[in-house]
Amino acid sequence: MLISYKWLSMYFDKPIPSPEEAAKLFTFHAFEVEGIEKKGENVTLDVKILPDRAHYCLSHRGVAGELSAITGIPLKKMEPKVFPIAKVRDLKIKITEPKLCRRYMGRVIENVEVTESPKFLRDDLAVVGQRPINVVVDNGNGAMFDVGQPLHAFDADKVAGGITVRLAKKGEKITTLDNKDVVLDAETLIIADDDGPLAIAGVKGGKRAEVTKETKNLILESANFEPTNIRKTATRLGIHTDASKRYENEITPDLTSSGMEMLTFFLQYCIKSPFKIGPVVDVYPNLAKQTVIEFDPALPSRVLGVEIDEQKIIELLNRLEIKIEKKGKNLLLAIPFVRLDLQIPEDVVEEIGRLYGYENIKPEPMEKLEKSPAINKNLYYQNKIREILINLGYIEVYTYALQQNGEVELENPLASDKAFLRKDLSALQASLDANVLNAPLLAISDVRIFEIGKVFEKGGREHTALAIGFSPSQKKKREEIIKTEFDTIASALKKGIGDAPKAHNLTSNVMEANLDECVTKLPEPKEYDFAKATEVVYKKPSAYPFIVRDVALFVPSSVTPEEVEKIIKNEIEDLAVKGPTLFDTFEKDGKKSLAFRTVLQSYEKTLSDAEANDVMKKVYSALEGKGWTIR
Repeated sequence: MLISYKWLSMYFDKPIPSPEEAAKLFTFHAFEVEGIEKKGENVTLDVKILPDRAHYCLSHRGVAGELSAITGIPLKKMEPKVFPIAKVRDLKIKITEPKLCRRYMGRVIENVEVTESPKFLRDDLAVVGQRPINVVVDNGNGAMFDVGQPLHAFDADKVAGGITVRLAKKGEKITTLDNKDVVLDAETLIIADDDGPLAIAGVKGGKRAEVTKETKNLILESANFEPTNIRKTATRLGIHTDASKRYENEITPDLTSSGMEMLTFFLQYCIKSPFKIGPVVDVYPNLAKQTVIEFDPALPSRVLGVEIDEQKIIELLNRLEIKIEKKGKNLLLAIPFVRLDLQIPEDVVEEIGRLYGYENIKPEPMEKLEKSPAINKNLYYQNKIREILINLGYIEVYTYALQQNGEVELENPLASDKAFLRKDLSALQASLDANVLNAPLLAISDVRIFEIGKVFEKGGREHTALAIGFSPSQKKKREEIIKTEFDTIASALKKGIGDAPKAHNLTSNVMEANLDECVTKLPEPKEYDFAKATEVVYKKPSAYPFIVRDVALFVPSSVTPEEVEKIIKNEIEDLAVKGPTLFDTFEKDGKKSLAFRTVLQSYEKTLSDAEANDVMKKVYSALEGKGWTIR
């Protein structure tokens, strides 16, 4: 939200910190300031209001309250607005959905002159990114950005009968203020008169009762709507407004009266010609209850780890306009209606901590535990199995738990191919296939991977499974090799599971076993005894494709593979990411044959075949220069 520095300053009698200093204070104590921009003689702060503070800080008044709480500079005392009430036409208001509309206030104003807004108001709105329209609409927007309560005005002469807050009838239509025709459904809350919809409640006004230069009489609206319904409506219709943003983050019904009084005051200030102000009609089915928290003054010190005395706590809470009474050793805290986020004592501790300043809380070493933590049997044996498989040359992978098919369907899937919880670890096959393609880059012949993860069955049952995948470069009996690995696991665990885990084929390359069944048969571990981690150096891989090139040659029997490797390396040093690796050797007719494989890859671009061939020509030339014969 864009905050006007001049607007913010109007809430204080004393000077406030500079925009830069204010931004720093907000960042360390309340919310992040994403930017500061000078606009003419004013400055705007781009304040990132997150949902935890949106219900009171999407307004200049809320942000001013935060600045006051952080700095201790008191807010200017706001005198209640008093208006001369005149006799105007009757206004009838009816709420048919009290759960969706918690409060609705209306006021008739007659004999207004709708003109252009005064320059100061147009400037104030422009600074916070709003386009001026006319004195009525602009003051409604100004009051919303001031106190945080969305407001609206109808042309009273275009309203037939009274105001009704109800759900739309399926198929009802409304043309919004931006000239879009919207077909409503039975889940959309609307503001209606006897002739039909006037506005989409909390989201957008309608064209039929729009305030124009010809308007002479107004009905002012200040209301409070249930946040979830507003969010769903705005999302369903694709209409997101400054009003819907505030409603869907929830604001207190208590703010409804503040918004109405502020809008009336602004209109009285900005419209110079005399007009008549009617009484407020307030339909408030269920009064909001003020939150009262019994608070132990010793709690902040226990939670934050720093001694904060009771007097300091009271001082900080007073800055938040929390009214305090003593109750024995505890404090009774009457939370302001706008602070919907303060519900339990720990919420109050968080407020005390941020105002006190987390930088003032010095780190202290934790007390030593008298007892060692209990050993997690499942974790212990899972990690033991990881060690065994890694020593056998396997690499652990993690596949996605959400799959296209399964036995447990999600109610709200992220995507059509992620609509089920996995019933097995068969996704390991896709990982196996992907790794086979990269085997040359990894300088491996056989791809061996495994996964340990949860799988989900009908009826809410789940268990931990172990899947092993093996893709040999040569024709080997995959199943026998994988079964051997399961036997090796059983043997390494000292045959505590009796026979090897009962494994079944998921694919021709992947077998799976129920790990939970195995672990239950194993003895309880007495201590963790895992192998110490070895130091590993990681190198960033290239983002470009690789090319594999082989070279085979005849050399004298006295020539070692290392001699040949050195020559090849010298020629391809800048591009070789793997190799040269000896993958074949034999002797025939007194000659020794050596075959090497090299993976070529650039960190700067995609290599072409021609470039790879040019590199290999240098290799051939260097080898032939030694008198060796390229096969």
